Amino acid sequence: MFGFSSFGMRFGGGGSGGADQSAAKGLYAGLEEAGVSYNRELRAFMEEQGASEERESSSGLMQIVGSLIGGDGPDEPAIDYLTDEAIAQAKQFSDTALVVVGNDGVEMQDFTPEELRLTDNHVALLDKVTANFDNVIVVVNSGNVMELGFLDDHPQIRSALWIGTPGPQGTVSLGHILAGEVNPSGRLTSTYAYDVTGAPPPRTSATSATTTSRAGPCSTTRRASTSATATTRPVSWATRRATPRRCSSRSGTA
Repeated sequence: MFGFSSFGMRFGGGGSGGADQSAAKGLYAGLEEAGVSYNRELRAFMEEQGASEERESSSGLMQIVGSLIGGDGPDEPAIDYLTDEAIAQAKQFSDTALVVVGNDGVEMQDFTPEELRLTDNHVALLDKVTANFDNVIVVVNSGNVMELGFLDDHPQIRSALWIGTPGPQGTVSLGHILAGEVNPSGRLTSTYAYDVTGAPPPRTSATSATTTSRAGPCSTTRRASTSATATTRPVSWATRRATPRRCSSRSGTA
């Protein structure tokens, strides 16, 4: 397992989704409980570079405050720390690599396009891992939609698993999935874009009192309480192995 994010799992969100995470099981403990072995030498190397699973008890309100004052910095340092010796040892241990990516979000704060993408350091990590392993698993540990076009940029990424913010025991379930004991074949309720700039924010104009929302084959129209029209243009979305949505004539279903 590569990357500092494998040590800093996101178990819950901020605000109303916040909870005491001090007793949550980290990724390594979860895999061990699920009977999945991991590279202990690589873990020790990561810890020598500063990676840590330390978690504190904090309320959802404190998570919001921390985010607003910029308390959450990037969770992946510059790739220089990942030496050729560490890569060589990891390749001797296994021909499969796992990389965790994700981001944090709280109430009262919107994401910028940059916050919905991988950081430059995360991109560099993926580049280095995929250059050395032909079988790479990406775990998306995020409670919100992210830009995932990078998955198709690396043919070495054979599987990607979105786990959301799985809660204190979620890493154990992840271990059972990785071991093949559980098949995560559910369908997502969200659509993940290749490029977040392909979904511009609604435009508003004081021309009428109708709000129209359109995405893919489905559209809805309702009367607005203000004299403005907000239209979201259709955009091209891309999901992996997704089934196209179909509109239903029945009210409230799609």
